[in-house]
Amino acid sequence: MTLSAPALGCWLTLMLPALASAQTDDNDDDAELASLMAMLDTETAIVTKTRMNRDFVPGMVTVLDGSRLRAEGNRTVWEAMAQIPGVQIELDIRGNPTVTARGINFPFNSGSIQILLNGFPIGREDVGRNGGVLYLPTSHVERIEFVRGPG
Repeated sequence: MTLSAPALGCWLTLMLPALASAQTDDNDDDAELASLMAMLDTETAIVTKTRMNRDFVPGMVTVLDGSRLRAEGNRTVWEAMAQIPGVQIELDIRGNPTVTARGINFPFNSGSIQILLNGFPIGREDVGRNGGVLYLPTSHVERIEFVRGPG
């Protein structure tokens, strides 16, 4: 079977978009897979400042990515903390922002949780205060790590 030049041109016109679409779908799948694999390789800097995959950290770790926080419309670290399961944000009697974890306010739970902002601890465990840092805009946040130790 031979195709005339106009028939071949018509056939190519119809088939090339389908072939290009299939190639684009493969590229989209590869990009999505790479994104998911990067998420699995997320590391956390624990108190000892050793970097390790969050699957191997002793305790539960929630990592909030700064770019994602901004995309979701969070303006401050305090607003972002409300996304962590088991964490409530509220103002104390003097109007200072506080973080409540597992239903217990700071400083009473300061020994069982650690909050890291861009790899640095943001709480003062001796008095349980971290209010000033909670007003920090998310434009300055690379990531927030919330580490829950033994209850």
